Amino acid sequence: MSEIVSNRPFKSIEEQLVILKSRGLTITNDDEVCKFLMFKNYYNIINRYGQYYYDPSTQRFNEGTKFDHIVDLYFFDNELKNVFYRKLMKVESQFKSVLAHVFCKNHQDDFAYLNPNNFDKDQITSHISLLSGISNQIKYNSGNTAPSNPIKHHMNKYGHVPFWVLVNNLYFNDVIKLYNVLNKSEQNEICDIFYTRYITEHSVLTQSSDILTPEQLSTFLNILNDYRNITAHDNFLFGAKIKTQPKYCSCVFRTFPNRDTKSQRTLYDAFIVMRVFLEYGTYANLHNRLIKLTKGLCKTLSPSDVNRLLYAMGFPSEWYDTPKLK
Repeated sequence: MSEIVSNRPFKSIEEQLVILKSRGLTITNDDEVCKFLMFKNYYNIINRYGQYYYDPSTQRFNEGTKFDHIVDLYFFDNELKNVFYRKLMKVESQFKSVLAHVFCKNHQDDFAYLNPNNFDKDQITSHISLLSGISNQIKYNSGNTAPSNPIKHHMNKYGHVPFWVLVNNLYFNDVIKLYNVLNKSEQNEICDIFYTRYITEHSVLTQSSDILTPEQLSTFLNILNDYRNITAHDNFLFGAKIKTQPKYCSCVFRTFPNRDTKSQRTLYDAFIVMRVFLEYGTYANLHNRLIKLTKGLCKTLSPSDVNRLLYAMGFPSEWYDTPKLK
């Protein structure tokens, strides 16, 4: 049998260091860099964050690039994930609460969420595909070996689990799918709840043509779920590429720079639509934390470098100079 030779052979930490230096990266403390690469992974650090200082045509880092610059991006991305994750979890929690309220108000029979007659007749197939996951959640959490939990309590005491209890154990993606198979009247009711709070709390000046449709809200939820999964699994955030593009909604996007006519798939667009799901104080905290984070980069990176990073996230140039929300 012929020997299989890898075209991406293993490199020791010391060899990685030599490669970085040969490509023009300034390193002032070999031991510290070796320790950092050992515990953080060369691929995660250099391939993700070094790309913003690397010229593929010359296979060298831009002149003056320091290893510390790349480390700054690593820590910036981690802080960014922490900030977004906490707020995205609030979006998920509040959406689950509203969905459960509307559904339970309109369908008060036991296990109403398992009854296909309580959903859009044109979405029966999609609803049935969700039943297995829902049933498994009930079975898993109510079994003899399951620890004490609300689902087990309700099954043992009442013989059924209300949707407002079950919803907390469902994945955000499944909750979004459930929203998509609701009757249109219930989807519109959920839209109205979020739209009313949105224009009231955020003092949005509306126009006669303004509306938030169930289809728009669904794409908002999907882009937020994409970024929620990125942050939850500690993946690369500020340069992430996702599939979901939120449908353009004038009353949501028009007051944001560079988004007065269309939406995109960037973190900036996720940041914009989060305003629909969060009360003013929570959103203001997110807004101000992002300003502080990006402005902090200006202490170690040039304005052009910071603007390149903002561009990678879809934010306008010099966005860090945006006034804070009070």
